[in-house]
Amino acid sequence: MGVCDWFKRRHNNKKKKENMRLKFEDSIDSIGAKVTDPTVNKLKFLTSNNEYAATRIQTAFRAYKARKTLRLLKRISRFQAFIAADAFTKRAPTALERLHFWSKIQAEISGRRLCKVAEGRMKQVKLQDHRLKVASKLHKLEMKWWSRPMLKEIGLKTEQTEKATNKHERALAYAFSHQWRANSNRCFGQAYYDLSKESWGWNWIEPWIVVYRLEGHVVIRPVVSPRARKREKPRVGVLSNMSKRVGFRK
Repeated sequence: MGVCDWFKRRHNNKKKKENMRLKFEDSIDSIGAKVTDPTVNKLKFLTSNNEYAATRIQTAFRAYKARKTLRLLKRISRFQAFIAADAFTKRAPTALERLHFWSKIQAEISGRRLCKVAEGRMKQVKLQDHRLKVASKLHKLEMKWWSRPMLKEIGLKTEQTEKATNKHERALAYAFSHQWRANSNRCFGQAYYDLSKESWGWNWIEPWIVVYRLEGHVVIRPVVSPRARKREKPRVGVLSNMSKRVGFRK
């Protein structure tokens, strides 16, 4: 309706200007009527009446045209408003459908995100539980392995093996020493150069080979942790040379 208001203001301004001009002309005519010549006064009166009538006709015609244009503008504005309302009514359902569609998509996306977050948390919880179970099992195994009875059993076994090896070595050394003394009383030549026998001279070498092998024997011990080493004193088992032992026994 802005065009109609503008047209009304313009029409009113024109009317005001015409009224001002007419008032000015009337004032001039009133001043000229005071002239003494009657013929001149009559002519001026006639001309002023004609002009006044013409202006009245023009103003009436212009007002008619203005009213006509106003009606046309009102009809145009109504038609535009009707078209806009129709377009709005058509666009409203489509806009609502699109809004519903977008809301559904957003709800699905948010639901998927929540599901992924929940799955990730469940996986983390399962991994933590599995790690805790494995750690507890390892701790139990370590406690069983490094418990005091197990350490005592390992120590007893090592002591028994060391004692057994020492006894075996002593027995071999004792047997070898007695055999060497018995053979020393006999004739050395007969035992060594008797070619008729199959094992000539090798019967007194065999004990030396056995002793040599036993001297090179190493006792294998189980691996002990530093905690067990701190608890128990280290045992150093060193095999003595058989030749020295034989010397001491003499």
